[in-house]
Amino acid sequence: MSVASLLDLTSSQVMDCIFEGTLPPSAYQLDPVISNRLFEEYCRIYDIEITKSVMKEICSRLNVTRVDMRHCVVQRSEILILQNQNIESLVMGSLMCLEPKQITGPVTISKLLPSLVSLGIAGRPLNATEFTTLCTCYPNLRNLDISNTNVKDLRGISNLSNLEVLAIGGLEVTDMKEVFELKKLRMPLLSPKPTRIVPFMPPSAP
Repeated sequence: MSVASLLDLTSSQVMDCIFEGTLPPSAYQLDPVISNRLFEEYCRIYDIEITKSVMKEICSRLNVTRVDMRHCVVQRSEILILQNQNIESLVMGSLMCLEPKQITGPVTISKLLPSLVSLGIAGRPLNATEFTTLCTCYPNLRNLDISNTNVKDLRGISNLSNLEVLAIGGLEVTDMKEVFELKKLRMPLLSPKPTRIVPFMPPSAP
């Protein structure tokens, strides 16, 4: 039988204190490990109004570096909180925006999260233009998961010169030659579904 850690046992209580405004004052931010766990707990809270004072408290107390949003719906308040953190790793879930202007595209997110070195967007459809833009906007990425995104052409990926890990499971890729220009890249990860490499066939002569 697994035993919950002290951090797991106390994280919900700490978040309750933040929402209630009863957390003792401190001039120091919490360390990233604790902050990441507390933000996970925060993401599980759906039925509590996120006030400006709560957002301010979270931004000043937490030092979040890793965020996994695959299992929660993210709205503008969460985006604003993340903008004030030092996010290095982001796994995107169902992002929403409460204003007409979208703030969830590759360009905008790269500006909001300039420290990002790991990005997971598995299962989110990307067209060729979006993928090329992504590769241009995140030159510091070391980890990228584009599994099951319907990407068929990896042109532009050579811009990610720092890339070390690339997950491309479930893709039917027609062109991978730029992948071999990535000097730091290890073997591309093909799981959970094998990637199908479609050979290029030149048009036949009339």
